[in-house]
Amino acid sequence: MNIGTKFICKEDFLSLEKDAAYYFLRRVSNSIVLVRFTEQVADILRIDSRTFEQGQNSGVLEIAEQQHFMPPWLESLTAAQIDLSTIDQRRPATAQITYKERVDFRLRAITPLNEKANEILNSPDLKKLIASYAKSCVPGQNQQRLRTWFLVYHLFGNNPWSLIPPFHLAGKWDRLASERVSTGAEAPFGARLKSGRSATRYRVTPHMIEKIIDSFQKNGKKGKSIREIYRTTLRTHFKVEVRVDQSGSRYFHSADESPYPTLNQYQYWVNKRIGKRNVQRGIYGDMELRAHKDPSKGKSTENLRNAFELMECDATLTNQYPRGVTGNHSMPKLCVTRGVCALSTGLIGIGFGFEDEDAWSYSSMLFCAAIPKPLFGRLFGIDISHDEWPAAGLPPKILFDRGPGSKKIFIDGLQTEIPFRQMAPAYSGQSKPNVENSHPKESNLEGPPSHLVSNLTTIEMVQQIIIEAVGKNQTTNIQDRLTPEEIMKGIRTPNEHLNHLIACGRTDAQGMSFADAVRKFLPKTETTIRHDGIYWNGARYRSDELAENAIFRRYAGKRTSSLIQAYFLPACTRYIWVELGGKLMEISSILPHLGKEDQLSISSLELELVYQHKLKGARSLEDHVDATRVHYDGKSIDLFGKAPSTRVVPGRQNPTEEAQAESKQLRKFFQ
Repeated sequence: MNIGTKFICKEDFLSLEKDAAYYFLRRVSNSIVLVRFTEQVADILRIDSRTFEQGQNSGVLEIAEQQHFMPPWLESLTAAQIDLSTIDQRRPATAQITYKERVDFRLRAITPLNEKANEILNSPDLKKLIASYAKSCVPGQNQQRLRTWFLVYHLFGNNPWSLIPPFHLAGKWDRLASERVSTGAEAPFGARLKSGRSATRYRVTPHMIEKIIDSFQKNGKKGKSIREIYRTTLRTHFKVEVRVDQSGSRYFHSADESPYPTLNQYQYWVNKRIGKRNVQRGIYGDMELRAHKDPSKGKSTENLRNAFELMECDATLTNQYPRGVTGNHSMPKLCVTRGVCALSTGLIGIGFGFEDEDAWSYSSMLFCAAIPKPLFGRLFGIDISHDEWPAAGLPPKILFDRGPGSKKIFIDGLQTEIPFRQMAPAYSGQSKPNVENSHPKESNLEGPPSHLVSNLTTIEMVQQIIIEAVGKNQTTNIQDRLTPEEIMKGIRTPNEHLNHLIACGRTDAQGMSFADAVRKFLPKTETTIRHDGIYWNGARYRSDELAENAIFRRYAGKRTSSLIQAYFLPACTRYIWVELGGKLMEISSILPHLGKEDQLSISSLELELVYQHKLKGARSLEDHVDATRVHYDGKSIDLFGKAPSTRVVPGRQNPTEEAQAESKQLRKFFQ
């Protein structure tokens, strides 16, 4: 249960209302602090912790299946995986105030409150404290707005973009809702038609919509445009006749004075109810779409109380060299970075890099820590359940070592996600004992210089390290660091301790959406978008979602190519993530023909190696082709005594009598 976890109240319970949504903010002493949003206004509720647990155990309070990392009014933006930091780029140039300026204004308004965040959030008089501050502002501030901004900011990961105003909801009300129907309900929406014929404008009603859908299903045929279908519909379903005005221009008129739709109304509701894609398929057919419109992610614990309160991380090289995919040669050692919860000693993040390039391993470790572990396991082809590895979220404090990967520029870049960052003193393993103890112990080899080469490839070694990490979380004895109460509850391992702390609300983990984790922590690369997929280092990537993307279909239809940015996991390149139209999309690699699927799961280093072999082979093939052609041309000369050649003879071929006689003799040999 992370900060911001959404609960649904299944029935009236104390002051909680049935079917209402509540968000977990924190545990203060013996009470649970919840937040409820009512029409974009946040309010605080406090419940005794035991009563809260009883509600959970009885099923009255249930964790929502769909969790979000933004307030309810921004859920549609997060569901679309839109990068809010780039939202101003999609606004018209005429916009006078940017979203960033509005966010900065709100953030400045609550900055004095943020400086005393712990004192305010732990206080039973939170509303009064914020109200008092609002009155002291010059000019005065609305206390409800300040309270909402303050709670939203701390509830959803200290993310400034959670303060963005919900202007995207403007005009999204339901035109057909019964409460919208009032006096003048028959008056049409929108501006008058340029033709000036007000009689041809009608408000669309539910009955008209049903007729529109029925008419399309009956009149829609392959090869007919939407305009042609509309014309037929006016005659068959709406009884529209054609009249002539004084100027001789023809116009539509309803024979029985009943309303009928315009072409735009007709097309809008057909696409809305049936789906634009299905409409295109019905009109053009699958083959036409495919041919022209479709394309072919003391105790070090004495001052700690919660899980994820502090994460220690460190990088180490494997003692073995992995075997190469393309032969028995050895590949560079893996750099493995582990992130460990300082209280439970449970591994909450693991990342991989190659030898000195361990900055990759630090960023991919944070990526692993931020996302649910079943999803992380899927990226490496490993089945991991939530109970096997329950850790998901980023801590507010992190302790790095002083390796080359944890450079200051990298650490300072985490200011938004992890407010408190610290580097351990040089050569001081005691400063981060938990992560140091998590590294596997290795023996030094005596005798002449030698090295160890594993029988596992790079990706197989990565998978083995992940499997061992999951097992270690379930087998390490941590009873020496447990309280008597925890021991009496049967807790023995890091996994059991993490599950216990999370269930009690003793966690400081900040959730993050998968799309944000990809954008913030995975390295970027350049890929090529072509008509049949996206190419990177010679590998082709596709997905069903990519095939439906309008931008990709545009490139597919024009048979053009272009460079686009993508995100990738250095340790496994089976999946990469591209951003088209501000939306993050996962695509997977595809083999050119049926073969072993494990060939898709290789590291970025090996993928580049295979690509270089491919380019080298293509270059050597050019000389081979020329030499081979010369070789067989010589054989022809030796056989015929001359080089084969052709000549151009004007006119049609007209066999002579001699040629006909020779053809007749030759046919006898083939009968």
